[in-house]
Amino acid sequence: MTRRAGGDFMDLVIGYGNDLRGDDAAGRLVVGRVAGRAVAGAEILSVHQLTPELATQVAGADRIVFVDAYVATPGDITRVERVTGDGVDPPLGHVGGPHSLLRLSETLYGRRPDAWMVMVPALGFDFGADPSSTTLAGIADAVAHVEGLLAGSLAPSEETQGVCTR
Repeated sequence: MTRRAGGDFMDLVIGYGNDLRGDDAAGRLVVGRVAGRAVAGAEILSVHQLTPELATQVAGADRIVFVDAYVATPGDITRVERVTGDGVDPPLGHVGGPHSLLRLSETLYGRRPDAWMVMVPALGFDFGADPSSTTLAGIADAVAHVEGLLAGSLAPSEETQGVCTR
């Protein structure tokens, strides 16, 4: 990672999903909670989906945390994985994903920042539904994971499938 003038890292947290479709709002709900806390040096974005236009902000970051829902079964927990840009994006109905956004950033700007994916378990995607209890518990865990990643106190390996903090 490179240091900015003044020695600070530039962190970017992007939560995404459809806030009209129940548990799919998880990523946006997580970043809403993170934004409400004092997170020095972090830019927080809540977007419907990842789009190519975000490549500029991705290229300007030293570390990125993506937050989204994943199709889960009851009992599943929040997962944390390193995003390398070499993988394939999960098909949850989004136009682009973290891997493709990192590749685009590298292609256009020559930068592929350190990146993590925090995935919240999601059970229901019905229009107008409230988040399920599984997703609400996952959101609380995800906030802790995001804050840990930003603080540098949580550094899971690339194989980490998440650890429940409850």
